[in-house]
Order: sequence, then C-alpha cells, then structure tokens
Amino acid sequence: MVMGAAFTGRALFSIQTWGKSMKLGKLIAEHDERNLKLKSLLRAFEVPEEYDFDTIHPGVPTPMFANDQYGNCVIAGRAHQTLRFELIEQQKILPITDQEVIDQYLRETHGEDSGLVLLRSLRTWRRKGWEAGGGKYQCRAYAEIDHHNPNEVKAGIFADLGIGIGLSLPDNWQEAIDAGKPWSDTSFAPNPYNGHYVYILGYNATWLTCVTWGRKQPMTWAFFQRYCDEAYAIIDAQNTTKRKSLLDLGLLDKFLERVDEEREAEPDANAVPVTEPQRTDDPGAPEDYQEAGDELEADRQESGESKEDQAEHLEKGRGTRRRRRHDSHGSRSSAQQA
Repeated sequence: MVMGAAFTGRALFSIQTWGKSMKLGKLIAEHDERNLKLKSLLRAFEVPEEYDFDTIHPGVPTPMFANDQYGNCVIAGRAHQTLRFELIEQQKILPITDQEVIDQYLRETHGEDSGLVLLRSLRTWRRKGWEAGGGKYQCRAYAEIDHHNPNEVKAGIFADLGIGIGLSLPDNWQEAIDAGKPWSDTSFAPNPYNGHYVYILGYNATWLTCVTWGRKQPMTWAFFQRYCDEAYAIIDAQNTTKRKSLLDLGLLDKFLERVDEEREAEPDANAVPVTEPQRTDDPGAPEDYQEAGDELEADRQESGESKEDQAEHLEKGRGTRRRRRHDSHGSRSSAQQA
C-alpha cells in the first residue's frame, strides 16, 4: 500500500544566498510497504569507519544541474549518481548537461515546475531510464534503507550503490549554507514543505557528505537522523566485484523476476502486491527469514507445473532480459520494479 501525499499546492521554495539561487523540489514522501529492503540483500561484512567515493575516484565534478532555476533536485541528484555509476562502468565522466536534467524533470512533471515525489521518480528511472550524456541509462533496482540504522546507511554508501535521501529541512536550513558550514543545528522541527533530495557519497564518524547545489555539503549524523524522511540505495546494472561480494544478487534476481511476471499479468504496477523473497545463503541471517524457494515451490504446486517446466520458464525469462539489455542502445537495465 502506498502512503503519502501528492503535490501539496504550495509553491516551490527558492532562496538567494552566497551569490546563487537555490530551489527545493522534493514533494512529501510516499512510502510503499512492498519496497525491496536493502537489509535483505546485504551480506555480512565489516563496514569501514569512513569512506568517500570521490576520494577513491577523484575528479568527479559537482555541477548545479539547473537546481538554481528549477525545483529539480530529484533529477539533479540522479545526475550526480549517474556520473559516478558510469565512471565505474565506463571509466569516464559522462558529459551530462543542464538541459538533459531539465528535460527529464519537465518530462516527469508534465511540463510544470512542481517538484517530484521521490518514489515515483525512482520507478520511472528503473522502468524507462533517462537520456544523459548522449545515452540512455536505467538503474537496475532501488532498495529502501532503514535510515535509523547507521550501519545500513554506511553499508549502502560503501557498496557504491548511490545513496539518495529525502530531507524535510528545518526552516533555518539556509543559514549553514550561507555561512559555508555543515548542517548541524537540529533545534528546529522538520518541515515537510522544505523537501529536498541529495546524493550521499561519503561518511565518517562525524559527517555524511552529500552533493547539492553545485557543492559538497556535510551534515552531522544527528542532522541526518532528524531530517531524513526517506532513503534508497540505487543499484546499477553493472555488477562490480565489490557489489558481488557485498550483496546477495541472486536474491535480487528472484525479486525482480517476480516483479516482472506480475507486471506482465497486471499493467497497473502500483496495484500489484509483490512479496519480497528472503535470502537463504547467509548462515547468520535472522531466524524469521523465509526461504525464497518456498514461494517459488508454492507457485509451482498451485499452477501444476513440473519443476523442470518451472526451471525452463525462469531461464527463458532471464534470456529475454539479457537480449533486451544487449539490444538496447546504452540502456543499463530492462527489468521493471513495482
């Protein structure tokens, strides 16, 4: 069930500071209990005390991506993530332009500078992709993060997944920006009408570092915990050695398999309940984790399919998706996530 609110009717907030204009544009968070959870994909590993993607991969730019003209922070954050995804995959910096970011933003808002609901925009990214740097790019999946769990947040950042978070900023959010200081004051209440989306690329014991408004902006962990209202790990199609070692990609494939099958049966993906399979390969997994195979076996028995027929059906589905990925022009994933 999707819970939350659509566009509230309020104008997007804009402010002029340190010689630049900045606009907010994340609409009130929607939550869906069917979302894949990052904790179900994470293998057991020791999270390092600190990590910064841009320190390991120097030279990544931090453009404004027109977030001084439009309330397009959701797409600007996507652009920052795409820059880093493709640096890993293609070993180069994509020439993503402001106009490409603006075009995608207005495409998703149907031409209005009205802001975006983060969860809906993530679905669009996965299903349809977006044009950036001369190519079309889709994320493979997105997984909801328990943002109250620091280790889960750190694990997502360290795995180079692209951590995107939604913030309900306090009314004094611009003071630290204007002073060139980190976000640290937690004395004001969160304001859902000050919605902002940022990409987080690093952390240490004191700060998390995000990219926003053409710069890197640190925030304390206390600030993050108080004002973050949604967080997602964005999983790219490229399976790096690091991701293979840190994530249960077999479980991810099973989840996406079920999503694809149910979407084929029901065009309205928002109305389809998708049961998330639970991992089975980790001996340290909690006792209440169910085996993903039980669900597939129940489906087989209900349909009267033999195990051999079911295996053949699943393999054909995988082959179709492989062909789609190879046939698409630069598209990084063809599966669909509810």
